[in-house]
Amino acid sequence: MPASAKSLVLLMDDPDAPDGAFTHWTVYGIPPTIKSFPEGEAPRGSREGENSFGDVGYGGPCPPEGDKAHRYVFAIYALRDAQELSKRATPDEVRDAIDDGAIARGRLVATFRRG
Repeated sequence: MPASAKSLVLLMDDPDAPDGAFTHWTVYGIPPTIKSFPEGEAPRGSREGENSFGDVGYGGPCPPEGDKAHRYVFAIYALRDAQELSKRATPDEVRDAIDDGAIARGRLVATFRRG
């Protein structure tokens, strides 16, 4: 973690969705001192934005039946400033904040396919 990081942003995207990249989760304003948080819950003090379902919060993976396994990309960004994003920020608004202030990034890719 860069010492100059003021906040973190987490995005979970499915780049293999039929209509293009699909955002399942956006979490921002995460304190840079955080080491972990409960599965499917945003850490205390952070905010969740809209996902591509049009809801606020986490929306789990659900690729169409018969599709090959989809990749789910979990990307975390360290930002130089604490971003002032609204409670229901859209994925595009969150990405704009990342573009404006990211100083480091980490990424994990998982796959999932319905039976």
